[in-house]
Amino acid sequence: MKTKVAMFPAAIAVALLAMAMAYGLWYQTLTVEGEVETGRLEVCITGVSALDMDIGSLDWTSSPRGFLPNASGGDYWRIPDAKDVGRTIVEVRNCSLYVTLQNVYPCYFTDVTFKPFNTGTLPWIIDTAVFKDNNGDVVATARKGTPYVLLDLNDDQNADIEILWLDNFGTQVHPYDPNVPGSGRVEISFYIHVLQEAPQGATLTFSIELTVVQWNEYIPPK
Repeated sequence: MKTKVAMFPAAIAVALLAMAMAYGLWYQTLTVEGEVETGRLEVCITGVSALDMDIGSLDWTSSPRGFLPNASGGDYWRIPDAKDVGRTIVEVRNCSLYVTLQNVYPCYFTDVTFKPFNTGTLPWIIDTAVFKDNNGDVVATARKGTPYVLLDLNDDQNADIEILWLDNFGTQVHPYDPNVPGSGRVEISFYIHVLQEAPQGATLTFSIELTVVQWNEYIPPK
């Protein structure tokens, strides 16, 4: 009996200790570290071309009135004695579009086309085109409702070219599906017109970065 009586308080102490430990663990902060990937929002530029990209092609010309903000694009043509001195070069670097206008002059016209490609896993909508000069500084932005921009590319406080963005702002593009031909891409074009203030025979360079928004977070401009 003495042995049983002596062990009874010890059993109670063990039980109370276990309860205390359980209570402590129940109220202890538990930290879990890791990464959860719900999707990737990615865009890259492919399929670039320009109206006057090939060597030996005759230049195109636009009306001096150009692409006024309320115009539909103005007139452009190849005149009978068209020159063959200007050239438009387009290329992709790090998923940005770079445009170089070589030996151009006032009223020189060109049309650039490219295809943004959804390389991620989430549908996105094209929201904004960001234009940068040769130094990487932002000089203009265009989006749905404001597709017309002026670019000063030689920092003389005068616009050298005007651009009219033609289509596909606000367009939803789904991720590429190998089982669906042509999926994951959308075609975009924009007009370029060299203005009277541009230096004669200059080489003008600018780049374009596209800003895309997850499909369910896009807010159309008012």
